[in-house]
Amino acid sequence: MINTMQRSAAVLVFAAAFAAASGCAALVGAGAGAAGVAYVAGELQANVDGTPPQVVNATLDAFEDMDIAIVSYDSSDMDGEVTGRTADDTRVQVSVDRETDRTSELGIRVGTFGDEQMSRRIYDRIRENLDVDDPPDAPQQEY
Repeated sequence: MINTMQRSAAVLVFAAAFAAASGCAALVGAGAGAAGVAYVAGELQANVDGTPPQVVNATLDAFEDMDIAIVSYDSSDMDGEVTGRTADDTRVQVSVDRETDRTSELGIRVGTFGDEQMSRRIYDRIRENLDVDDPPDAPQQEY
């Protein structure tokens, strides 16, 4: 019975160490408006303020800003997707699913196995582009 318990404990310790070392679930806090960002199994996942069409438009602008060639895109009130290619022909896939009337779940995958740094740069640019939609301050009148 002790051998079975020791083996079970060893397997759990090994599994936990492997998951921690592989970076399978790196969670970090996010700025205002998003519940959080997770990088899981090669895909950055986040909740953002914006409808799928707004997020797709922000993604198209981000791709243009970052010189990522747009291969295809589509959006509806329920979901959206943008596919692009970097200069070295790495595939960039952004998927958007509606969460609420004003928020969406965003998924970003760069390449087959993922690229966390590049995914985070794309995410940051998308967030910046979503913030651009805020109305400008009212002009000041002089008296």
